Amino acid sequence: MRWSTFLRLHAQGIIACDFLLVVTAAFRLLYVFVVIEHRSRRLIHCNVTTHPSAAWTLQQLRETIRHLLPPAPSRCAVRQLLKPSFGMSSQYGHVLARERSLAVPMAT
Repeated sequence: MRWSTFLRLHAQGIIACDFLLVVTAAFRLLYVFVVIEHRSRRLIHCNVTTHPSAAWTLQQLRETIRHLLPPAPSRCAVRQLLKPSFGMSSQYGHVLARERSLAVPMAT
């Protein structure tokens, strides 16, 4: 299955996350973590930090999913999490898969 076909067929249940780098007027770097809903292309979560860590990023994903999904994974509307290819360990996928039965497909 082609990646574009996968995205089209599963758009109803996909969220995607990534970091944006912002330079302030004082030349400080800020990292903006954003999560979008693939189907509607709507921004559903964002937060800013000067030093993103694995724990901070995982907490942002947990907060996003907690607000999006009901407590029971069987009624879960979101099934897939697309992650950036740089720097985000596959451990996020394993942690989230255990917590909320989400799949983290690998982009090709």
